[in-house]
Amino acid sequence: MNQNVLTVKRQLVVKMHEVPVAELQDYRNFLKSLRQDLDQYVTTSSTEAKVATALPLPGTLPPLLDSIWTLPASDSENANRLESEARVGITTGTPEKAVTAFKRVVEADPKFTRAWLELAIASMSSRQMDSALGFFQKAIDVDPKQVVPKKIYAFVLGILQKPDAAIDAWREAEKLAPNDAEIKTELGALLMRQKRYAEALPYVEAIAATDKTYGAQNRLGLVYLHAGQIEKGAAILGKLLEGETRPFVWNDVAYELANANTELPKALEYAKRAVEEQEKESQHVDLSNLLPVNLACTRKLASFWDTLGWIHFRLGNLPQAESYLNATWLLSQSAVAADHLAQVYAQQKKTAKAIHLYQLALATPEAHVPDGWGDETRRRLADLTGKKAPTAIELLRADPNGNELSELRSVKLKRLVAGSAEADFFLLFGPGPKIEAVEFVSGSQKLRAAGQVLSTANFQVAFPEGSSARLLRRGILMCSAISGCEAVLFTPNS
Repeated sequence: MNQNVLTVKRQLVVKMHEVPVAELQDYRNFLKSLRQDLDQYVTTSSTEAKVATALPLPGTLPPLLDSIWTLPASDSENANRLESEARVGITTGTPEKAVTAFKRVVEADPKFTRAWLELAIASMSSRQMDSALGFFQKAIDVDPKQVVPKKIYAFVLGILQKPDAAIDAWREAEKLAPNDAEIKTELGALLMRQKRYAEALPYVEAIAATDKTYGAQNRLGLVYLHAGQIEKGAAILGKLLEGETRPFVWNDVAYELANANTELPKALEYAKRAVEEQEKESQHVDLSNLLPVNLACTRKLASFWDTLGWIHFRLGNLPQAESYLNATWLLSQSAVAADHLAQVYAQQKKTAKAIHLYQLALATPEAHVPDGWGDETRRRLADLTGKKAPTAIELLRADPNGNELSELRSVKLKRLVAGSAEADFFLLFGPGPKIEAVEFVSGSQKLRAAGQVLSTANFQVAFPEGSSARLLRRGILMCSAISGCEAVLFTPNS
């Protein structure tokens, strides 16, 4: 790490130029692992100024962490001194040493609530999750009338993907602070994620009564829709569009209506407007003068095409649905797009295609996030195959062709340079599809002139029928002395 830049270097040493026949399968397995390794990501997050946030938490404790400092100090001067020493040690020692230091604090004063919370957070930093939860509970037990420990404990349970326990913990906090907006917000959000909309409604209503922002009102409309109060939900969402010109708002409202399978003609109108405006914006992309908004435009198009395709599916317009959703899937490789397209194929009785798309949906990175989105995909896949749906890991291990998700974004090219070289490029795709422009970004100067070859490469890119969009994609060109050259497009979200 140097000046906020994380640099990772890997070196491959080739010891032989031909693989013995007896070791061919081992070589294939090695290549498969290498391909899958290309899609690994490193997640980074910012830290707060306070010393305690130097601890590497598995998630973030935003303003809640600051509330620890509102708790009183110990009545024991010795415990306060040990706490100060433990805090200072955080910046110079390991998480394990921090755990040991804070244990000395609570030994000096077993009723020191703040220190129990600090010990719990230090334990999380050293990945001692069971111990951390026990320490959070201890902080609650030593001062049961203090709401801060209960709120932090509930938030941590949510981070650790224990939604039912988190909901129970937030409700315990609510008993002490029934008017706390943060508690209502977190409870409403958790219940919504669990699709317990009727239970979420009072909390979302309470927040929306004073919060007139788009986000709060959109959530209220969504909860009304899914709680069965269709007219109320549709009216609130429709009101959000009064005087609204931002395409993402039109898209969001359209998608919520489509998910609720209600007001579909209106949803279609809204979604078409969002797509039309976003496709107009895509016409202004200039590779010689790129802006962050240009990259965001491609991401939005993937989302808006998915919404419009999903509404066509709901309306029974299967050819139009397939056109939009296939373009979305090839662009975004999102689990939701794959699931939506698979449902289209299932309706068209293209069972093999539907099964394959469901499998790809479960093989996306999103499948590893335990938020419950994949349960319905697994159910639909099981219904089609008559078998229990495999996990994402099982699907990756069973893939005979390596990482298919990466291969869908890859194209083999002729050998361009002697030896090995690598470079990044921006590519601008237009309907056809055709590559309208290529711009060198960084990398080996030996590949700077490779734009001409890239401009004729046959990438798997699709546009909905009649679309006027232009798609900005970033790609990496990799050349090897052994295997030749290959270009791989990044997904817009990466």
